[in-house]
Amino acid sequence: MTSSKVIVTFRDTDTHGKAVILDISGSTISAVGSEYEFSGGNTFSTCVTRLSDTKAIVAYITAATGLLTACVLDVSGTTITVNSEQTLTSGDADYVSVCSLDSSTAVFGYRDNSDAALKAAAMTSITTTGTFGSIVTLDNTNLSFDNVPGMPFIRKIDSSRAAICYQTDNGNPFTIRLIIISNSGGVVTFGSSIALSDAGYDEFPTIVVPNEALAVVLFDRAAGGGSDGLYSTATISGTTATYNSDQTAWEGDTVSIFASAMLKTIS
Repeated sequence: MTSSKVIVTFRDTDTHGKAVILDISGSTISAVGSEYEFSGGNTFSTCVTRLSDTKAIVAYITAATGLLTACVLDVSGTTITVNSEQTLTSGDADYVSVCSLDSSTAVFGYRDNSDAALKAAAMTSITTTGTFGSIVTLDNTNLSFDNVPGMPFIRKIDSSRAAICYQTDNGNPFTIRLIIISNSGGVVTFGSSIALSDAGYDEFPTIVVPNEALAVVLFDRAAGGGSDGLYSTATISGTTATYNSDQTAWEGDTVSIFASAMLKTIS
């Protein structure tokens, strides 16, 4: 939550959702303080985002109900205070991702298991709780998400926009796609979904946004019996994304790619 302190959420061996503070000193990372439980049931697909130096929000799926749930975590030193849980969905959800847009606003992307659609919503006025806006369907075509853990993946562009990359199965399995969403007072709007790959069996996408006009999506290409790491770039204008090209980042077996680098410049 600062340059030397981060918060991590995870599913423990007891299946409960927990959080802990990590301290960064030079090249050393160490857990400080206790583990704090934010979900006492079977929990999976946890994802956390920083709201401020002292506040974060975690999103997760409660296995007993399949509901997408979120709660605000307040941080003071090494102490985490867990606030009340709030549920976004009324039905079975999966593969949640969350990012903050500012200190009191976050956007969520997830797969709805009832119709295999990619959906999104915003939470505004966040203090110890927040207010969920209406859920919007971003893509409901061929989102089988077969054997795709951790999808979709969402990153902030600026204080009102975010980019979501995800994987589809559209007859040329699998394709990596990108969509830009915009939030205004809890109302989410979005542009057209674009394909960032079409070679087949492209999977496990993740995204970085080095500046407001560029998105870089990394993914695994398993076509042709190989498994190389690739990246695609797309330019961003408003809620419109335009595909540029994909290039090989490295060759060789890659099971999955999860990048969270903060890129300074890229051309």
